[in-house]
Amino acid sequence: MPTQYLAAGATYDKFFQQQLLIHLVHCPELLRDASQVLQPDDFELPIMRVVCEALLTYYRIYKSLPDCVVLDNCIVGVIRNVDQKYTSAITEEEWPAMGMLLNHLWHPGALNEPYYRERLAAYIKWVRSFKAMVAEGTNIRQGGNASLLAQQLMEIGKQVDGALGAGRDQLSYLEETGIIEREEDIVPRVSTGLHAFDTLINGGLALGQLGMITGCPGMGKSNALINFAVTANLLGFQALIVSLELSTMYVKRRWTAMTGCIKGKLTEKWAATWPEAEQRRYELLKQFESDHDTQLITVQNAVGKYFTPAALEAGIESWKATIKAKTGTDEFCTLVCVDWLDWMHLLYERGELREDMRTAELVKELKFIAERQHVALWTATQGTRTADGKAVLFMRDVAYSYHKNDPVDIGAGLGIHPTSQQAVAAEMRLGDLRQGAQEGRQLVLSINKNRHGSTGVFDFYMAPTLRFYESTSAYERHELMLKRPEIMELLWPVSEQAELLWSIGNQLTIAEY
Repeated sequence: MPTQYLAAGATYDKFFQQQLLIHLVHCPELLRDASQVLQPDDFELPIMRVVCEALLTYYRIYKSLPDCVVLDNCIVGVIRNVDQKYTSAITEEEWPAMGMLLNHLWHPGALNEPYYRERLAAYIKWVRSFKAMVAEGTNIRQGGNASLLAQQLMEIGKQVDGALGAGRDQLSYLEETGIIEREEDIVPRVSTGLHAFDTLINGGLALGQLGMITGCPGMGKSNALINFAVTANLLGFQALIVSLELSTMYVKRRWTAMTGCIKGKLTEKWAATWPEAEQRRYELLKQFESDHDTQLITVQNAVGKYFTPAALEAGIESWKATIKAKTGTDEFCTLVCVDWLDWMHLLYERGELREDMRTAELVKELKFIAERQHVALWTATQGTRTADGKAVLFMRDVAYSYHKNDPVDIGAGLGIHPTSQQAVAAEMRLGDLRQGAQEGRQLVLSINKNRHGSTGVFDFYMAPTLRFYESTSAYERHELMLKRPEIMELLWPVSEQAELLWSIGNQLTIAEY
C-alpha cells in the first residue's frame, strides 16, 4: 500500500513542505482539513515544525487564520515554551532560517490551493510511512516480522483517510478529540484584546470566572481593566467599571482616549483644542452612543464609599436592569471590572479579620458574584514590596494571601519591560508615573495562575492613547491607517482582521463587528 507514497517522496522535498506550510497560512479550508490530522513532526525542518505547531494551536482554539502579528506572537510562545506544553523547538543558530521562512510565509506569490489540497493526504501518509520503515528497518534486517510493519503502514493509511474522510466537519472532529467542548457546553468568553494573552487563557475570561491583575502603583492596572472594557465594547458587549480609586471623569477620559484613538494628554484639555482628526473621532463616538441610545461603558463611582460585595452585586443588578430597559435585553452585559480590590470592605459577622484573610474572603465573594450574575469579572490589586521593579511577577510577588485565593481563575502580574525600566525609574524619582504612561511604554504580563490552561509571559505596548497593543509596530500601523482619507471616520479596530476589513472599504459599525 505505501509504495506509491514512498515513490512519490521526491516530490515531497523541503520545497514542497515549505509551499504546503505557506498554503496552510493563507488558505482557511486547507488548514481546516489539515488540522484534523497534521502534526508538527510531519515536517522535516525544526523551523517548519515550530510554525506548524503555532498555527495549529491557534486554529484549534479560534477556528480561524491568524494574521501575521498574531502568528508571530504564537511562534514566539512556542519557542519560549515557558509552560512546557509544546513539542517543537529551534536553536539560536536557526533564527536566521526562521526569518527567511517567515518572509516566504507573508510574501507567498501565486497560490495553488487545489494542488496542495489534493496531495495533503498522500504527503502525510508518505512522511509517516517513511518514518515507520526507518524505525523498523533494523529490526526486520535482524529477522523481525515484516508483517508487523505492513500492518503498521496499513493503520497509517486508515488513520489519515479516516481523519480527512467525507462527512466529518471540523467541529465534530475537535469535539471527538476533546480539543474543545461540545457546542452546547461552550461557555462564552470575553476577549482582552491581547491575542497572546487570549491564546493562553483559551480565548478570554469566561462568564462566571474571576480574573485578577496584580501590580505595583502606577504600573497600569486601572488602564488594563479599562482596556478590557474597550475590547468588550468593540465586540458589541456592555461593560461596567466599578471604580474605587479614580473618579468617573478620569475613567471616562481614559476610555475615550482608548476607544477613539486619542492621546491621553489631549483628553485632559477641552475637546475644542484637539486636532481636527481627534475631534472628529470623538464626535463619532458620541454620535454612536446617541444613535443607539446606549452607553457602551457604565461607570459606577464608589470612591471614598464603604463598598462591600453586596453593594457590588446590587450595582450589577441595577446596571443590567438599566441596559435592559433601554435595549430590551441584558444579554450583552458580560463584563464587570472592579478597580480595585484593596479598597473594598467586608461585612463579617464574626468580627474583624486579619488582612490576608480579609482579602481571601473578598476574592471568594467576588467569585460567587461572577457565577450568580453570569459575568466575566476582573479586579486589580497591589503587589507586595518584593514586586517593586520586577518585570515578571511570580506568586511570591503578588498580593495578600494570593496563593490561598483558590477562587481566582486567572491571575496575571503586570510589570515594566526592562527596556522601559530606566525611564520609569526616573519618573518615580519625580513622583509622576502618569507622564511616562501617556508617552507610551513597554509592559510585561506574566500569568501566575490559570485554572484551566497554561501559564506564560509576554510583552506588549501601552500606546500614548493608553490602549494596549501587541507591539509598537501594531500601534504605528493603526496610527497610519487612521490618517488615510477613505477611513478617517472609522473608530479604532480591535484586531488586525478588523483593520483589513475596514481598509478595503467595508463600513462596519462597532455593533456589526
